[in-house]
Amino acid sequence: MFFVSTQLIGQLIYERTYRNAHPSLKEAFELSDNSTVSFANNTTCYFGAWRHISPSGDIIDEGGLPCESTHHLRAKQIARDSFLVSFRTGPIDFDRENYFRVVLWTPDSMTTLVNDSIGYLFWEDREGSNTPIHYEAFLLVDNHVLYQRGDTLFSKSLLTGSIDFMETFFHITHVYPVRDGLMVFSASLPPTYFNSSIEPVNTWLNLSAHHISFNTMVAMDSFIVGIDEEIPTSLHAVNAYTEHTVDVDLSGYFTQIDSIVVRGDILIATG
Repeated sequence: MFFVSTQLIGQLIYERTYRNAHPSLKEAFELSDNSTVSFANNTTCYFGAWRHISPSGDIIDEGGLPCESTHHLRAKQIARDSFLVSFRTGPIDFDRENYFRVVLWTPDSMTTLVNDSIGYLFWEDREGSNTPIHYEAFLLVDNHVLYQRGDTLFSKSLLTGSIDFMETFFHITHVYPVRDGLMVFSASLPPTYFNSSIEPVNTWLNLSAHHISFNTMVAMDSFIVGIDEEIPTSLHAVNAYTEHTVDVDLSGYFTQIDSIVVRGDILIATG
């Protein structure tokens, strides 16, 4: 008898957590050396922090995000070891001016790219409010940071520090970063792909052919990917530039796909 065996290589990372501690593995991202980093708020005062953990589970480094409180925290992986982290900062227990900030995090540094003073109060963008105001950074392309504040998209130059391009929409519902630009869903126009200058490049014209929920889609490279609402064991991907589609049958793995997530150039489906 002849046996062929292969070695399965994996890692298990765990951590002891304590009351009101930052949940460092709430959403962990893998880096090129197989270490992981995550960004989170604690549950009491919205103090934001990051934590970098080695492949063996040891803490390499950790630190806080600037200012008194950090809320509406979002992290976008823009390269294997680079992340855009966006958040609102300001006191949560009395009225005072707040700020919207974007930092670039790498294993060796954390650099502030955007620091905008805004007059909105904390609870006006709190999750679950009737009219939440949205803040999020999406891409770093052509030496510009692309980010959203409310219903306006901005393209800020890192070389001059000025806002070179901006566009306001009527009720932005979703923004997905694709290669070199943003796919914007709003109440004022059909889904449209914009380049780094926030100029429209392509508008989807055949929405009825895309049986996916816009609330559960993910962006990967130049595609928007969702679970087919009519065939729950299939993924439906739409090219942002051309609206050409690709369907991926996963019925050999699942009786139903529950969720999908993108990590770098890998798409992970669970079901």
